[in-house]
Amino acid sequence: MATSSRSSLSRSSSRQDLQSNKSSSSQSGKPADYVYFDRTTAGFSDDAVPRAKAAQLKLEHFYKVAVDAAIERNTRRVELERRLQADTMMPDERKQRQLLQLGKKESTFLRLRRTRLGLDDFRTVKVIGKGAFGEVRLVQKTDTGKIYAMKTLKKEEMLKKEQACIPFSHTRTAF
Repeated sequence: MATSSRSSLSRSSSRQDLQSNKSSSSQSGKPADYVYFDRTTAGFSDDAVPRAKAAQLKLEHFYKVAVDAAIERNTRRVELERRLQADTMMPDERKQRQLLQLGKKESTFLRLRRTRLGLDDFRTVKVIGKGAFGEVRLVQKTDTGKIYAMKTLKKEEMLKKEQACIPFSHTRTAF
């Protein structure tokens, strides 16, 4: 008999615990099985927090630029639509053509931004100069025919001489 009274006692106490958990969780608006995580950086290494912060800033910047660009594209379209509505003399077909042209321009621009340029996209016209880490060439872009100056650097050589941290500017100059 002592065993049955103990089991019934433990069942009633566990029911009370569940009911008290439900009442406290219903007060906070969280379900009874809600798990609370203690978010602390105590277990991380010294350099993990700054690296995580740097990654967070990079991601935030990337998405901010993307959202700002989308807002600008939308603003340009709305402005064109407003101007076209104000122009009552222009036929509707021409208005539609202008809207389509804007869409094509925006699409072409976005596609151009996504493309990566490489050495295969250019034809070397002449080597202008040579240095310790690379050379400067006069190149012609194969698809457009425009002339540029291209600086090619050997990262391996820079790292050997431990001068990879020296800042330098990368420029593209059209002739």
